Amino acid sequence: MKVFLSWLVANFEVFVTVLLCIVFGILFAVGIDSFVFTAQEKWGLIAVAVFFMALPASITVKNFEMSFIMFVLMLAGYIYVIVSPDAIGSATLPWMPTVLITVGVVSLVLALAIGIYTAINMDDVVSRRMLYVNSDVSMFDMTLKYSLNRFMAAFVYISWAGLWSVGYVMVNNLT
Repeated sequence: MKVFLSWLVANFEVFVTVLLCIVFGILFAVGIDSFVFTAQEKWGLIAVAVFFMALPASITVKNFEMSFIMFVLMLAGYIYVIVSPDAIGSATLPWMPTVLITVGVVSLVLALAIGIYTAINMDDVVSRRMLYVNSDVSMFDMTLKYSLNRFMAAFVYISWAGLWSVGYVMVNNLT
């Protein structure tokens, strides 16, 4: 189980992106009205949705700077929801700010757990060659950067999954 968890930490972006694309691809395929759209238009809409779901993965995979930028953007979005919930909620969707804040808290807690797991089990997450070649100081630096990267990536992707879920429910409530 520890090997699987280490693999999951190392490939978190890809795993969540594939999971999102499968789940929402199926939901969109079932939910799009076949009487309004042709089969090609339906699959085109699904392809566009899958592209937007996979967009953060193409930007942040193992890239510390882009993970940091996405993390700051997500954090700024959550701060905006906390500071001005009236701008997000409406008469038809009064639950929206509460759900978004809950998604943020869950994302933060899970991301902290993933970051701590990465720091504690760094020797399982990286290859043995890296451990033997590098000094303790450089391994500390790599562990810190990689743990922060995994924390930020987990926060962004769990938030991204939550935002897509909220958006899907919102669209279904409005129609």
